[in-house]
Amino acid sequence: MDLDGDVEIAVPTVDGLLFLLDDQGLDMPGFPVDTGTGSPLSSVALVPLVGTSEPEMVTNSRNGMVLAYDHNGLPVMGFPLSPDPGFPLQAMPVVANLDTGNNEILIGSDSGNIWAWHAFAALVDGWPRALDGAVSFTPAFGELDHDYRIEGVFLTRQDPTLVVLGFQSSHLNPPWPMFGHDPRNTGCYGCIEDVVTGVGEDPGTVANPTLVQFAPPTPNPSSGTTLFSFTLPSRAAVCLEIFDARGVRVRTVVKEELLAGTHTTFWDGLDRRGRRPASGIYYAHLRLRGPGLDRELTRKIVRLR
Repeated sequence: MDLDGDVEIAVPTVDGLLFLLDDQGLDMPGFPVDTGTGSPLSSVALVPLVGTSEPEMVTNSRNGMVLAYDHNGLPVMGFPLSPDPGFPLQAMPVVANLDTGNNEILIGSDSGNIWAWHAFAALVDGWPRALDGAVSFTPAFGELDHDYRIEGVFLTRQDPTLVVLGFQSSHLNPPWPMFGHDPRNTGCYGCIEDVVTGVGEDPGTVANPTLVQFAPPTPNPSSGTTLFSFTLPSRAAVCLEIFDARGVRVRTVVKEELLAGTHTTFWDGLDRRGRRPASGIYYAHLRLRGPGLDRELTRKIVRLR
């Protein structure tokens, strides 16, 4: 959440409190947040919503409020929302790109409406959409018919009906911004994932990677060479750069097009002029661009002189 390379845990509670814990189980600054709803919260979507580097947290309360907070625990402008007063919101919100612009928030209501808002709570043109029955389940998004555009799948509760809506957003490799976040159901936005085998595969073989992986740098802390390992699901232009705590670029480690697979490289600990920088916190920034691939990941490095 704060781009330091360490994983945080978002914890929604039944009494309307939202916790964000660091990798030691301690409260992050600004948390817990009392949403003021006094009602159970849904699972949290961790998503880049308003254009900052840090993701935002989007959730909703059972009593009908849609909430969004930044990484400091402050409400995003325009939130909370109450789309259908008197109707529960039982499914978690989903954030998806509906056209070709920025991400939008979608939520189904027990009123039978599906709502969609832009980042700062501006209603998307043409929404809400009315379905025949309460939408009490989290929708799924993916590319179903090979037209390189995203579809959303919604299920109504009464007289169960499965509804598929098509959107204009073009993706060669669409995201999976739904419950569990990704095809492996990790529930974790932007986390490092181990490569796993698929069901029925030989346990001695490793499945082809489906997600970008950027392993923690080793050793860390380091006074000499630091190793980096990352995995690409497809061919991509790769740029790996080192920045200091002020955001000044210290060294470009990799800048080339690479094939799919796992790649290992290293930083010798020197800046671009061959000098050894001061001890302190540095950041390795990995940027990937390719067909259906547009990702940026950051890992923290501690340098000892």
